[in-house]
Amino acid sequence: MVGTSVSVYNYVHEPISIGARPYRVARIRPRSGSRQVTADLARQGFVRSRWRFQLYLWLSGQSRAIRPGLYCLYPNQTPRDLVRMIGRGAICPALLIRRGDNSFDLFRRLRHLDAKRFGAVERLCRDRRFLRSIGVPLPSRVPEKFAARDLSWAPLCEGWWPPGEFIVEQRETARSLVARLIKQSLRRFQTIVGENRSAYVEKKQRFSLDDIGLMTLASLVEREAVLDRERPIIASVFFNRLRDGWRLDSDPTLVYHPRRIGAIPRPADRRDRTNPYNTYTFKGLPLGPIAIPGRRSIEAVLRPASTAYFFFVARGDGTAAHRFSRTSSEHKDAVRALRENLRRRRR
Repeated sequence: MVGTSVSVYNYVHEPISIGARPYRVARIRPRSGSRQVTADLARQGFVRSRWRFQLYLWLSGQSRAIRPGLYCLYPNQTPRDLVRMIGRGAICPALLIRRGDNSFDLFRRLRHLDAKRFGAVERLCRDRRFLRSIGVPLPSRVPEKFAARDLSWAPLCEGWWPPGEFIVEQRETARSLVARLIKQSLRRFQTIVGENRSAYVEKKQRFSLDDIGLMTLASLVEREAVLDRERPIIASVFFNRLRDGWRLDSDPTLVYHPRRIGAIPRPADRRDRTNPYNTYTFKGLPLGPIAIPGRRSIEAVLRPASTAYFFFVARGDGTAAHRFSRTSSEHKDAVRALRENLRRRRR
């Protein structure tokens, strides 16, 4: 018994190897007992001796107070430290970024995580010198049609965030967090471009688009589409409209403004000439992206379907699908069908 106690004592005080990384993340699933937790942590490489870890978990009394979540282990931390964290719920702060989110969603979540530490993120997202230093594509000048508009509220790095769940490090500053996330997103974009090089070059030349323009279109596709199979078709509608000099008429652009974020578009928004993202008022692309596009939306812009469609509207039948039309007359019929479907569903 003495030998077992010494063995367990020595084991739980030996640092867990995290390699050359600044930290590693251990994941504990909900409703896991001590045996399941031990097995999961062993699979993740945090537990070398299952029986010693499980025995210490029981002896410490923490086996009855296991809290699920993500736990950050730093250099020189031990199994004893990990067991203590499991018991008191010292969970790593994690930032969730979903495709279709925008910078304002991120600002809100970061304030919730640590308002004091990340209060500067919003300011950094409007700092041209800082954003240029980390590689964010920035327009050389504001298009003439937006020159008289108030643009002070617009994040210059919109769209250039990576979707995913990200651990916020203990000593991380607002500047290092923004740089880390955006550089990851830029690498993702370059990977997608590299896989679609010929399509990328063709789209840039044919439509006089830069990387900002491509990401802007991808963000519109992201906000309009629900079904992946429709993303290339929706992209084709936008390209057909750009080609023929039509306005893009994308509803999500109407509410990309601090006063309207999260709201439902309304007729008055279509007439708002103060919003540089309003694609019902201004022809061509809006000022920049309105959301974070996922890979499928970026690929849809690089490789859109070949169609004669100029319109689309939701079917309203519960499938999340759209009805696509070539003419204004067909589109009006589709809108009437949508209203009828909505009336039926309300009954």
